[in-house]
Order: sequence, then C-alpha cells, then structure tokens
Amino acid sequence: CPVGFVAPFAVSHKCEPCEEGTYQPNVGRATCLPCTEGYASRAGAGSCDQCAANFYLQRLTSVCVPCSGLIGISCSQNTTQADLQLLPMYWRHSTLTVKTYACLSRNSLTGGNWTPCAGGRDAIQPSYRRQLDAQSHEEAVGYETDGYCEPGYGGPKCQLCAVSTKYFRTIDARCYDCANAWTTLSWFAAGVAVAASMVGLIFVLVTYRRWVTLDGVAIKMRWLKFVWLDLGMQSKAKQLVAFVQVVAVVPSVYDVSLPDGKFSGWLGTLEWPNMISAELFIPARCLNGGYFALLLISSLWPIALICIVMLGYFCAHSYTAMRGVARGSLLRALCSSCTHAMLRALPASLVLTFCFVPSVSSRIFKTFLCDSFFVDQFTSRTYLHDDYTLECTSGDYKRARNTALALIPLWPLGVPLLYLSLLAAARTHIKRHKPGTLLTMTRFLWSEYAIRFFWWEPIELLRKLCLTGFVLLIDNKHTVGRTLAAVLLSLIFLVGQLTLKPFKRAIDNVISALIHFSLTLLFLSVLLLKVCEDSRQTCSALGLGDDGEGVLLFFLAFSTSIVGVFLLLLILQLVRERKSGQGTLYLRTTASVPELSRSDGMAYHLFLSHIWASGQDQVAVIKRQLQLCLPGSHIFLDVDDLKDIDSLERYIDESALILIFLSRGYFKSRNCLREARSSMEKQKPLVLVHEADGNKGGLSMEDVRQDCPADLADFVLSDRAPIRWHRVKEYQSVCLKQIALATLQACPGMRKAQHVLAGGLYFKGELSAESLHFRHSVVLLVSEDNPGAAALGEELTRTFNNIVVRSASASVTERGLPLALTSAKEKEKVFLLLYLNHKTFVGEPGVRLASQIRAVLEHKRSSILLLHENEEAHGGCEFGRFFEVTPEDLIAANLYGQIAIAFHGARDLDSPSLTSPFRQVSYALTAQKMGAIRRKNAHRMRSFRTMPRFVTKPEMISNRTQTQRPLSAVDVATKDVDIETKV
Repeated sequence: CPVGFVAPFAVSHKCEPCEEGTYQPNVGRATCLPCTEGYASRAGAGSCDQCAANFYLQRLTSVCVPCSGLIGISCSQNTTQADLQLLPMYWRHSTLTVKTYACLSRNSLTGGNWTPCAGGRDAIQPSYRRQLDAQSHEEAVGYETDGYCEPGYGGPKCQLCAVSTKYFRTIDARCYDCANAWTTLSWFAAGVAVAASMVGLIFVLVTYRRWVTLDGVAIKMRWLKFVWLDLGMQSKAKQLVAFVQVVAVVPSVYDVSLPDGKFSGWLGTLEWPNMISAELFIPARCLNGGYFALLLISSLWPIALICIVMLGYFCAHSYTAMRGVARGSLLRALCSSCTHAMLRALPASLVLTFCFVPSVSSRIFKTFLCDSFFVDQFTSRTYLHDDYTLECTSGDYKRARNTALALIPLWPLGVPLLYLSLLAAARTHIKRHKPGTLLTMTRFLWSEYAIRFFWWEPIELLRKLCLTGFVLLIDNKHTVGRTLAAVLLSLIFLVGQLTLKPFKRAIDNVISALIHFSLTLLFLSVLLLKVCEDSRQTCSALGLGDDGEGVLLFFLAFSTSIVGVFLLLLILQLVRERKSGQGTLYLRTTASVPELSRSDGMAYHLFLSHIWASGQDQVAVIKRQLQLCLPGSHIFLDVDDLKDIDSLERYIDESALILIFLSRGYFKSRNCLREARSSMEKQKPLVLVHEADGNKGGLSMEDVRQDCPADLADFVLSDRAPIRWHRVKEYQSVCLKQIALATLQACPGMRKAQHVLAGGLYFKGELSAESLHFRHSVVLLVSEDNPGAAALGEELTRTFNNIVVRSASASVTERGLPLALTSAKEKEKVFLLLYLNHKTFVGEPGVRLASQIRAVLEHKRSSILLLHENEEAHGGCEFGRFFEVTPEDLIAANLYGQIAIAFHGARDLDSPSLTSPFRQVSYALTAQKMGAIRRKNAHRMRSFRTMPRFVTKPEMISNRTQTQRPLSAVDVATKDVDIETKV
C-alpha cells in the first residue's frame, strides 16, 4: 500500500486510506499512526500537515499553537494565522497578528445588537468595493482588514466610513451622511425659531386677552428668582452639574464598555453632556480641516459666546454714554464702555466657563490620547483616540498636538487661575463684607461658601478637571492607574468635605459629601470592571460574573439613582424651608395679595441702609423674606445691587422708602451717614428697625440717640417709633408686616388708597390670638405675692374665653395646697402663672410665692406657666437674674426646665385692641402652651370682621384714632386699628 494507505489484514488485497487524524508516512504498512496533539490530517494523508480544531498554525514558527488564550477568535481544523475566524464584534489590524480588539456594540432597533465588526476569516473581501456606489468609488477609503467589517465600514475597529462624505457616530456605531449634519443644524435652528415665535405669539395673545399682564409675568419671574436665592439653589445646581459632568466622561475617559454591547444605550445616555458641543452638528469628518478644525471650534466657540455677551453690553452702554459727548472725550467714553461691558459680562462669563471648561479641557487632553494596534508581533500603529483617520505619527496630528499644547494655558490652567485672581482681588471685600462692584460680579464664585472658604471654587474646579481631563495624560496602557488615581482623588475630597464643611448651608455640605461618596463608589466599580477585563477568573472568584456585568450594572444603577436621591433631598429641603418660611402677605380688607407700584424714575420700593459689621446678615434676611412676602418688590441691598459706591445718593433718590437698621456703629460709618443725610435732603420717608440684642451687634435706644449726629437727630429719631427686630419666627413675622406695610404706604399707587391698608396685613396660617380658642375651661392661678401677675391674668382673660382666674394665695387646704387647685373640676386644666419680672422672688412676698410653687409642684394635676416680661416699662429684666433670686430647691426641682414665654411690646388695659402686636403674639403663645387649638380659616374670619362692606374713605378709623395725629406706617402696624364697618 502507498503512503497514507494501509492493509489492516495480512490476507487483504485492498489498501484502505488512513482516517482523519491519523497518517502513515511509509509504504506497505498495516496500521495508521495517530497525529500528535494540536495536529490533524485529511483521510489518506502521509503526514499531519494541518492544525487540529482549537489550534492554529503560527506564522513565524510554523507550529500549531492553542487558541485558548485568544479573545474573540474561533479556530476550526486546518486554521492558519492568516485565516483565523474572528467572532462578530471583534477586529484585528492585520493578518500578521493574533491580537484582537473589541468593537463598539449598540442595541439595534430591530432587536439584538448591532456592531460594524462582522468578523469572519477573510481580511480583504473582493466583493467589498463592488458594493460601493460607482460615483463614490473614487472617494472610497480602503484598509487592509476591511473584510472584518460590515459593508460600508472599515479602518481601526471598523469605526471609519468607506465614503469620505459620511461620518461615524459612536453613540449608535453607524455611519451617516455629512449632509445630515448640516440638515440637523438647520432643523435645530428652525426649531428654535419656531418655538420662540410660538412663545411670543402665545404671550401676545394672552396679554391681549388680558388673561395675564406683563407686570404679573414679571412678578412671577421675580418670585421664582427670590425662591431660587432663598433656597440656595445656585450651590445645588452647580453640584449637580459638576456631578453629571464627571459621570458623563466616565465611559470615554476611563474606557468603560462591554464587548457584547450590554447596557450600551444606558452608557450612551450618561454621555449626553458631552454631546452638547459643536460636534453634535458638525462632526470632525465633515469639516474641511478634520480634527484640527474640530479642536479649534470646540475650544473657541465658548469664547466667541462670551465676546457676544460683552459686545451686547458694550453697545448698550455706548448708546447711552456717547450721547452729547464731545469729540475729545470720545476715546474716554469708549474705554469706559469697554470697562463697563467687561464687568457686566463677568457673571455670564463665569457661568459659561463653569459649564464648558470640563468638556473643552477633556477635548484638549484627548488630543494626546492615542490608541495603539499591533500590526504584527513586534510593530504597532497608533491612531488618535477620537479620530481614527489620524495617525499619531503624521504631520496633521503633530499640528493638532501643538495646538492642544497652546490651548492648555487658556482652558485647563487659565480658567482656575482666572477664578483665583478674581477671588484674590475681591478677598478684602468678601472678608470685611465691604460692598463693591467686583464683589457683586463675582458672587457666582463665593456666595455659597463660608467666608473662610471663599477660595473653594477653584479647588472644586481643579478636582473636576483632574477627573475629566488631567487623568488623560496617563496613556491607554495604564487605564487601571487612571481609574485608581480617580478613586484616590475622590476619597481625598470626601474626607476634606466631611472635615472642613466649606458651604454655608448644612444641606449643601450633606449633598457635597454624598456626591463625593458616590463618585468614590463609581470609580471603585470601574476599577473592578478593569480587573474583570484583565482576568475573568479573578472576576468570577469575586462573584461578579465572567464579564463584569454585575459591576457595570451597579455603576449604571448607582449613577442614575444618585441623581434621584439628589432631587429627593432638594424636594425635602424645599418643603421644609417653605413651611418654615414666612409665606405671602395678604390685605385684611380685601384678602388679596397687595400690588406694588413704582413711579417714573423709581427703581426700588425699599432701600436697606445698614452697616456691614453688625447688620449685614439680618438685613439680608429682611430682603429675602420681604421679597417672598411681597411678590414684585424691588429692594436695594448693597451686596446685590451696588454697582458704584459713588452713586449712593442716586440710589437713595430712586427708592420710595428708606429703612435704617439701627445697630452698633451705624452712625459712625461714613457711607451710612451719607445715606441718612441724602434721605434727609430729599425728605424720603423712613422706617427704623432697631437691633436691641447686644450679643448680636445691638445697642439701646439711649446709645442710638447719643451716637446720632445733631443735624440728623430731628429727622431720624423725633416722633418716629422704631421697630424692634426679632429672630424668633412668630415675632419676626410682626416685624416683617410692619416693614411691608410701610413699604406699601410709600408706593405711589397706595397714597390715594390708604383705607385699603387700614386693616393691616396677615400671613395665611399665622399664629394670632383670634385664631385660638379653648374647648374646655382652664383655671389660671394667680398669686398676690407675684407682682404684676394679676394684671397679666386680666390681660389673658380679656383676650380669651374659658380662662378662669383664681387666687393662689387667698386660702389653702390643710396640706398647704391652694383651695382653688383642689376645687377644680376633673376636666379643667390648672396652671399657676409665674410672672417673671424684676420684683419676682423679692422679700417676704417672694418667700410666700416660693412655698406656693412648692405646693403646686407636688400636685400632679397642675403645671407651672412661666411668662417672662421683656419690656422695661413693665418691669422686664434679663432672664439670668432669676437664677440668682430663685430658691435653690426650686431650681433643683427643674422649675426652669421648660422654656419661658417671652412677653414683648406695650399693653393697653383700657383698649386691648391698641396693645402691641408683639404682645398679642405672646398671648397666642401662652394660650397655645395652655392647650388652645386653632380655629379653621381663622385669618379669613378676622379679615371679614375688619373688612368694610363698602370701602369709601379713610374716615372709617374709629373715633379714638380720629382725635389723634395721622397714623404713620409703624403706628398702623404696631396698633391694631379698629375699623368701623359702614354700609
């Protein structure tokens, strides 16, 4: 038998071929020899000249090598290195290498996954070019391994389009015509124009039909602005944008993907902030200059936008500044307009740089990021990561790289240095609370941070740039190191945030810590995913699956849920702060929101005059709360509205009412005296707010009179009762109502309708004596040994029904208990009124009072009602005095364990309606302490009682008030004026 054939039996005269996998190199043999491991043969072969299944013939050694270590390759029998079977979604650069690369894979609209990498054996398919359109054949771009790609695709990882008039879009891994990009841009512009036209048409129609008014829309917009400022939304919005900007670049910067395309749509959704750029409309392939043009456009178009804003301010200022200017002063006017435009455009410029610097910097640093692909065992070719048409050894790439080097000082380094320089220039104004133009224009950088951390914004920007740009300086061979650096940086900032707490608001510090913690977990999940890519055995051992699907699912779910948690915290804060806020003020006479008006030349309804050192924080509270209470109010506050310190007198002239906040050092400030004297010269109406708390920068009225210059004393202090400022919510509401009423009375539209304001203002749901009542009678024990207690008990009985006042010292039982206490009905609550003033616990009456208190403390049905007088005219004193005069056994018995209710304001026993509203609030707090409950719609009931059926003239004021001098705004708010209803 010849070679490859055998005669298995000695008597056989028939030669049989050797089976597959066996061979016989000699003649005249009876048996076939098996092939060694990794080799195979055809039937009747004289040698094993093929590689077995799962083996391939290596090009350099001509030895069959196992395919088990190759990724994305399937080896059938008789496979050589040149015709390896590539699985779909994999690509290799040359038949001289066995190194494969995972391709992009996206969810297909028709089901399954789409990838431009078709796989297969043939690196070059002859039918490939015949499938191209004949007209575009000359423009076709051919590559050595285009056979591994779908028709129409080619290049590294099949991410290039065969026709030069098409571009590849990574979000769905498909090629599109460049004409579509310009069409998209046109449709976008047309859509914006149509939307603007529709909004304008609807607005004109609505205003023409008078469904809404321009003033109403402006009021709503200002109200939204006030709510935005009140809730500190700038800080929250900046933190959310920064978080999204970092998460958006994770898939591209940290190379997060799965070969089989799972969750590709979700990953593409996370990258939406990166798509908002020039490349969204004009891809690099469609530009004449290619990637170089894209780099320039991406880096310069935000600067062009800033220049357009500056040009608008320049034109507006030049139009007003150059009218009537002499020719010799023209150059000076132009320079002034340029300076004005730069300052006015600074806030918008800071917002734009904050939004665009991460994406622009990422684009710049990606210019240095090249992907390397093995051509054979020893050599490789490198392509730009963002544009595979550009080899990193070409002259075009070197031009783009040099341009990127020149842009680094402009964006990644220049913007943080710009922030630092602006903060350094304004640091004195920030630390000393000194108003100025630069301080106002740079509020975006420092307003949400504590004063000692006003420099924190550049640090946050550098953190963001490191996570989105600077890490790209670590090449693609060390993506694990890139991710590890991100983990360490996030941990450092998490610890720093928890330790330093740089934000003013506690909720902002919580949100910032949550974001840093979230980023730390996200980068840890990316690190685990890298481990799974390098070693599937380790990934399986950690319980994360063979391909890290669990890690990626965690990354996607967590990054998405953190935005939901952020919004939930924001809603909770909104609900909490809106509940704790003052709300909107309503007119009692009409039960409607008052409308503020302004005359020509009036820019502000209220001017807040104060000294920064002792009054700035509380004046800011006044402005914020008034803007919420009075929608549409324009209030001047230097830190917000002052553009030029030399124009203080002009701001005074443009304000309807001047509020002077009397605190320590006011009359020693040069600018405060300028404001007061300007008010006197222009005879502006004043309202005085007095800070009486010495621990908070306050001073007594005697000190105010001593500090006030003689030329201002008659105008400022004579015949004008100041409003005492309070920080407790219930009393602060009264202060705000008084200031708001004075503001309304100063408005031009209200001067002829003062009778509408005669009933005063109210908050919905406010605490008042009229809103409370007792379901059952309450016994109030009053001791004759407690000076002033009987009179205070009479005040309470005149204000509320079902309060029964009995003597606590008239008669006692055998056990020393007051007889009134033991005789009380079972359902009646019993309180001993302890009126704390400068005569309490003094002398023999104080000893008897202490024994009565001891007896009441032993009785389980009774309670002590602590009322602390704060008015000096009624015997008020500091609370600390009572720890000196009270017997020690009563202090040890926790007599002062409960909070004493403070009594403020004057009282009028002859006419309770003329009692100070602060004291009426004290009455309400006392009744609440004694178990009173609210009436439903109490504010409506009160407004109905005080509202005349036909409001005609101001002579509705009662006879008592008609005989007095005309009431000022403070008088009307301080004394709840009786109104006679006339039909």
